[in-house]
Amino acid sequence: MDNTSTKNLILKLCGIFFVLTLNACGSGEKPSSTVESLTKTSVRLPECGVESYNALTNSSCGVDNYVSARSEACGVELYNERASSKCPGYRREERYGRSNEARLNRYPDCDSPDHRVVKQYIEERCFRGECGPYKYFTECVIPEVVESCRDSEFGIELYNECRHPSHGVETYQTCQRPEFGVNQYNACSVYMTRPEINQFVVDTTGTVPIITTSLITNHGNYFVLVRTELGIACLINKYQNNPDYSSVVSDLRLKLLITFGIEYDKKAADYKEQCKNPTNIPDITKEKCSENDETPLCRTVKAYLGCITWFTDKISDTDLLLGDIFANSYADIKTKLVDFKTNLSNKLNNNR
Repeated sequence: MDNTSTKNLILKLCGIFFVLTLNACGSGEKPSSTVESLTKTSVRLPECGVESYNALTNSSCGVDNYVSARSEACGVELYNERASSKCPGYRREERYGRSNEARLNRYPDCDSPDHRVVKQYIEERCFRGECGPYKYFTECVIPEVVESCRDSEFGIELYNECRHPSHGVETYQTCQRPEFGVNQYNACSVYMTRPEINQFVVDTTGTVPIITTSLITNHGNYFVLVRTELGIACLINKYQNNPDYSSVVSDLRLKLLITFGIEYDKKAADYKEQCKNPTNIPDITKEKCSENDETPLCRTVKAYLGCITWFTDKISDTDLLLGDIFANSYADIKTKLVDFKTNLSNKLNNNR
C-alpha cells in the first residue's frame, strides 16, 4: 500500500472516530443522567421520623377495667339481721297489778290476753277476831317486744359489687408506644434514597472516564477544525504521561500528523516550552454557534460543552443530595458525597 492510500485510510478512520466522539456527550444538549432534573419523591422511611407506632393492649398503657367482685373495698350492701333491743320498735317488759274485791270471789284478769300472769294471791284481813279474804290480786307482765333489724354491730352479710385494684386487672388499655414497633413512618420528600445515592455515585464514577475522554477528544477535534497546531500539541504535552489517557494521546498524535504533517516527538521540546505560556490558542468556549448550526465546528463545540454540562449537572445534583435528609442523617453518606463532588470538580477543572 502506497503513502497516499495509507493517508486516505487514516483520514477515514479519523473521520469515523470524530463522529463517535460527538455522540459521547451529545451535541451540546444536557446529557442523559441517572439524576437528570432531580425532583423530590415522597417516601416513608425511618429517616423521615415516625408518624405512628403499633397499637397494642398492654399493661404499660394503663388499666382499662379492674375485675368486678364483691369485697370489703366496695363497701357494705347488707349487714346481718338480728332481733335486738337496738332495733326500732323495741319495748321493755313492764309489770302491773290488778285486784278484785273479795266479794267478787275471783282473781282479776290482765288488761290484755297478750299480757302474762306472773302471780296471783289473796290478801286477808281480820276483823273482830275473824280473818278472811280481803282482795284478790293478779300481777301481770306486758311482754318485751324485740324487733329484728340490720346493724353494723351484727356483722356483714354482703358487700357491694364494684371494680377495684385489689380485685386484679380484667383488661388493659390499648395505646401506641415506641417499644411496640413502628406502624408507619412520616412521609417526606427526598431526591434519592440511600441505596439510590450509592448507585448514583457508582454509576457516575464509572461514566467519568468516558466523559473525560470525550471532553479531551472533542477539544482536540476543535483544534483540528480551527487549524491550531499548538492547541493539539499542548493537549499531548498535558496528557502524554497519564496512562489513563494513552488512547486519547495516540489519537491526538495522529491528528497532529494528519492535519499538520508533524510528528509530535520531533518537536516535543519546542512544544513543551511553548505550552508553558501558550499564546494564540483559540478558546473553544468563546465560539458562537446557533442552536440549528450543524457545521462540524459547531457540532464539536456543542459536544465539548455537553461534556462540561454533564460535569456541572452532576456537581449540582450532588449539592442537592448533600442538602437532603440522608446526607444530614448519615455521616458516611455525607462524606461519600463530599469526596465525590471534590473528585468531579477536580476532573472538570483539570480537563476543561
